[in-house]
Amino acid sequence: MALPCNTAHGFFDELQGALGIPVVHMVRETAAAASAVGLARIGVLATSGTVAADLYGREAARLGVNCLYPDATTQGQVNRVIFDEVKAGRPVDAAALERLAAPLRAAGCDGVVLGCTELSLAFGGVTRAAGLPVVDALDVLADCVIMRAGRPSKTSKNLSLQN
Repeated sequence: MALPCNTAHGFFDELQGALGIPVVHMVRETAAAASAVGLARIGVLATSGTVAADLYGREAARLGVNCLYPDATTQGQVNRVIFDEVKAGRPVDAAALERLAAPLRAAGCDGVVLGCTELSLAFGGVTRAAGLPVVDALDVLADCVIMRAGRPSKTSKNLSLQN
């Protein structure tokens, strides 16, 4: 089973325990994909809920990867893209990802994670932002589901070509 919502992974353990079938942990798999391609410090763009719960920070730390979230101003911009644009059905300026990723690069990140499926919808297919490789959590989740169904993954291969 797949849970295609990063923020909902704050309740992953309860869901996994109640379901009794394997559930792919989107956040854990995304952190692992970033680590597998050599990213040591990821900047995560996600909802305020995902940030407040430090979902990516906890999973990345288990792999020796540092995680950084945007400052308050940039987080406000991330929330506007998610809620005021994507969820509202409005078009998203393609340059917005560059503006959101630039402070993360300036803070020393070597990769950016799209840690919200709304951001995946807005920026899906983008492989670089502010000069950094982009890891899309929704792509990672899809690849994990495909791999568990017996097919090869494309995410790790594609990411390794971007660095």
